Amino acid sequence: MINISEVLNDAHIQDRMYWYIDAEDVKPVGLLKYCNAKGLTDLCSLLKENIQEYVEVYVSANYFDDDDWETFTEVMEDSFITRTCQETVLQCFFGWINYKFEERKEYCVALLQKINFRFIKTETIRKLFDGNKKVFEIDGVSCFIYVSLYKRGLSINPNDQPTDILMIAHTWDGEVGEMSKIFKFNIFTRIFDGFGVVSEDDIDAVGYEIIEDDLLIFQTTTLCKFKKFNLFTRKAEEFTINSPMNYRYQSTCQINGQIIVFRNNGVSRVDPNKMELYNVSNFRDQTVSGEPIVFNNSIYIVGGGDSRPTYRYDIREGLLESCCFELFDGYDSSVCLFDNNIIKVGGIFAVGNDYITHGHCEIFDPRVNTWREVSALPVVLSNGKCCQIDNTVQLFGGHTADEPSNNIHIFDILSGNWSLSQAVTEQNYEICSLNLF
Repeated sequence: MINISEVLNDAHIQDRMYWYIDAEDVKPVGLLKYCNAKGLTDLCSLLKENIQEYVEVYVSANYFDDDDWETFTEVMEDSFITRTCQETVLQCFFGWINYKFEERKEYCVALLQKINFRFIKTETIRKLFDGNKKVFEIDGVSCFIYVSLYKRGLSINPNDQPTDILMIAHTWDGEVGEMSKIFKFNIFTRIFDGFGVVSEDDIDAVGYEIIEDDLLIFQTTTLCKFKKFNLFTRKAEEFTINSPMNYRYQSTCQINGQIIVFRNNGVSRVDPNKMELYNVSNFRDQTVSGEPIVFNNSIYIVGGGDSRPTYRYDIREGLLESCCFELFDGYDSSVCLFDNNIIKVGGIFAVGNDYITHGHCEIFDPRVNTWREVSALPVVLSNGKCCQIDNTVQLFGGHTADEPSNNIHIFDILSGNWSLSQAVTEQNYEICSLNLF
């Protein structure tokens, strides 16, 4: 008989449980089912954490085959699936269904609907379905595959209409310390899900660019080392870029298939295939900072300081020129392109030695080189991130004058008015970047 009070008060309970699983060759999922039946909820939580942490090992060892539906879905809960390698999850689903095919085939479509196939490579999808052709005997599977995969496209494609926004966010947690995570926001369902952990430290990055399967994260002071997060495996690793000099970098963007890096006094280009950095242009007696916005064959540098001109960099000629002056100070403003215009939202005024957060908004028309003021935000806000979704500009997170915000503000392009979304971002996370895909 287990003395549950004594067990739960054991400071080494987690280590003892893991030892027992290894020494006795006990399947942790089976132990989870036993603890559920006995009402040992605290032990269930520990076991579920163990199973989810080592899910790839357990899937490859077919540990889930004997599980009933309730136990299986308790481990494979939606919040866990969204932040796990989708290939591993699909393998797990197929293995579980095929073990008792006739009994479990009714669950097949429901399980497939949990998979985000955009994060499994095309050849891997084909290989997995070719190896599990029996599932096509199940009613509804063939139709689901056609509608969800072949009709829409099998993998991430830059030419596809975006369906999700990847948000890289940073937090400070009193228990776990600093952490940078990725969240996924579905444009249609407006649901936030965890996607992966980039780093357990503050990254302090200047740019985030998606190249094929990877999200490249560029550091602030040097490009010698940076992080690469694989969108399929959900794993991060460090990479090195060869650079002739150690510059201070300001921001990044992509144009015509190239990654452009703005330094404090010039422009560099990154070749992601060779992992090398090349100097492109130097700016004489000019320090350029702000958010780069790509429009046609030019890059506009917006915000980044006191009342100052917007800059335009011509990628073909390598020339930097000044455009008209912005109406409001651009420290920590939110900037994005929409309908061939550029919107700048909120930011911080510098008044002597003080910095005052504001909610002013302005729109730049590159064709006539003019900024004009539009409706202000209903709150003062800085450090948010925005992007266009259909006929709206949506602003995520940011900082009010007093505290971080997890609100989403929506600017209707047709009416020119702001409204507050019912959806919110993750609490206590500062959003660093938005990447549509």
